Amino acid sequence: GGDASALNCIIFDNTAHNHANYDETGYLIYSCTYPLLTGAGNIAAEPLFSDPNRGNFRLAMNSPCINAGSNALAVGETDLDGNERIIGGNVDIGAYEALPVAMVLNSSNLVWTSGGDACWYGQPFVTADGDEAMQSGLIGDAQSVWIQAVTEGKGTLRFAWMVSSESRDYLRFYADDQPASAISGDSGW
Repeated sequence: GGDASALNCIIFDNTAHNHANYDETGYLIYSCTYPLLTGAGNIAAEPLFSDPNRGNFRLAMNSPCINAGSNALAVGETDLDGNERIIGGNVDIGAYEALPVAMVLNSSNLVWTSGGDACWYGQPFVTADGDEAMQSGLIGDAQSVWIQAVTEGKGTLRFAWMVSSESRDYLRFYADDQPASAISGDSGW
């Protein structure tokens, strides 16, 4: 065999049966890996995939891999979804370029935060308008996930939402910290 290299890649949570899970003769640069290997731009933080249990290895909106790669090492003009390879200044580490929340939600004037038991991510596949939409990762019983933006003053809010859940689970919309609406079951847009 020859030397292997990984550039702008995620190689994380790997195991090997009888020896180390990496070979010092190869090199990694601008990659997310554990254990952390010597190399320019490498990070050892959890990559925060959107929903790895269901095979979704797109980056969640709070992934440390977003804008952490090297543009000079980027390969191709698009990612595996066909999105531009460089969005937001620097290429992301990994196979998918994260879609910025402000772009997905057409709200560049708002600061979005999220939390809970799963990650939120932008995706171009299940949408109301044929453009992008935010989606949360899978959650189970007694779990929750949220995304929010805070605004002040009067304004108009327009959004489309859908949910696929058990009838006892709800997707709720809050205004001024009060429940304003909720949907449940399998709803369309």
